[in-house]
Amino acid sequence: MSYYWNIQLLYLLLDNIDGKQARRTGNSTPFGMLMDHGCDVFTNIFTAYNLSKLALVGNEDDYSFSIFFGLILGFYMMTYEEYKLGEMHFPPINGTDEGNLFFLFGICCGIFRQDFLSYAIIEKYSINVGRVIQLGVVIDGISCVCNLYIHTYKKKGYKETAKIFFDNCPFYSVDIIPIYYIVYKLDFYTNYKWLVICNSCLIFARITIETQIKILTMDSLSCNFMIFLSNMIYIFSGIIPITTINYYLLFGLLCTQALELSAFIYIRAKEITDYLNIRIFCVNIQPQIISTV
Repeated sequence: MSYYWNIQLLYLLLDNIDGKQARRTGNSTPFGMLMDHGCDVFTNIFTAYNLSKLALVGNEDDYSFSIFFGLILGFYMMTYEEYKLGEMHFPPINGTDEGNLFFLFGICCGIFRQDFLSYAIIEKYSINVGRVIQLGVVIDGISCVCNLYIHTYKKKGYKETAKIFFDNCPFYSVDIIPIYYIVYKLDFYTNYKWLVICNSCLIFARITIETQIKILTMDSLSCNFMIFLSNMIYIFSGIIPITTINYYLLFGLLCTQALELSAFIYIRAKEITDYLNIRIFCVNIQPQIISTV
């Protein structure tokens, strides 16, 4: 179990010091911000996996998925708030600040081992310390959602708030559909839990990175085709009772999303580097003139 914590600790350290170092040395740029937050999106799948293992809920479908749901939803909402309002508003409870509590969580696991996580708080409902930690991650994510709507309502009124909700409905459904299947204990999710989570992570990564680019370019944000494709495959996988077909549908979706996201990142990176007149993928080596004198 120390393996999971070491990875999480390394990620938290590197993620928190890179921005401060860039600002200290005067190397902070919009492109660096895009690269930093873009990488953060991809780590959500590993963070969700690590936390579910640390909290001893990795084998429970509803609890492990809710950890992922809380992490990725909060991250996207903070990015979307910056796109809509031009700023990030951090409420008393928010995913960015509370994420540092994972340090304390890991230290406690090291001192008391993981035995204390199974301590029952409400025995009647099988609520233990590990599940309370999982619940805290979910509350973190939901607080970011509530903060977006509350802050938007105060700044721009109820019409813009309602528009944000309807604009994000296709995006919400990427998580709501699997949650529906979890509640009804369908084999579709139980058998391929991490395949579903990986697909959801790539969708969130795709739209979050695109939102970050739109923040820099001030262009309008549109819902991409992969979101609708994911929703359709999730629905078909829940309806079709043949396990083999479900697997190939989900695996095919994962490969398609990975290729589409890779192409999207490459094209955008090339556009940025061409605009800035810099080269990332090759090094220009000037010929050296050797004097014979």
